[in-house]
Amino acid sequence: MVKLRLEAKPLSIRTALLAIALGASVSPAFAQGENEAVASQSGPYGIVSQLSRMCLKVNGDGLRVGAPLIASPCQRGARSNRFHMRPMPDGGVMLIADSPRGDLCVEAPARKGQQLRLASCRPDVDGQSWSVHRDRLQASRAGDCASVEGASHAKGSRVVSSPCVGAVSERWTVAPVR
Repeated sequence: MVKLRLEAKPLSIRTALLAIALGASVSPAFAQGENEAVASQSGPYGIVSQLSRMCLKVNGDGLRVGAPLIASPCQRGARSNRFHMRPMPDGGVMLIADSPRGDLCVEAPARKGQQLRLASCRPDVDGQSWSVHRDRLQASRAGDCASVEGASHAKGSRVVSSPCVGAVSERWTVAPVR
């Protein structure tokens, strides 16, 4: 078992992915008295916009193939805003929706400006491998960033694939959730 020394606060995507790159994901549980997060295969995580403080969330009535992703207020215990991470052979991770079957992944569309959606998890699909660069959620192979669309960043704003330009709408934090 790998142990990582972390403070009891939300993790940046970079820190969470570093733990995964070391062969684990970061658990929200902390070792008693030692303030150490125990790396394990558990989750889930909330992915929170640093601009709006809203969660990356599956929009609509259920976790299904084709469901679009939006930025919306975080709901404690809601599966629609919880994700697991699985390491990919290319060094990225798959973002897996917290569904009973665990087979729905966040996928960046091939065209820029289009909304992120859930798709059946397939390691060979370019748009399902994600990495982090300066707290940006970036499609590893396509190079585009997950970005909250629109100037107001209101509840229900679409999360789209767009060129990475360093805007705050591209910045995300990963936080363990219960």
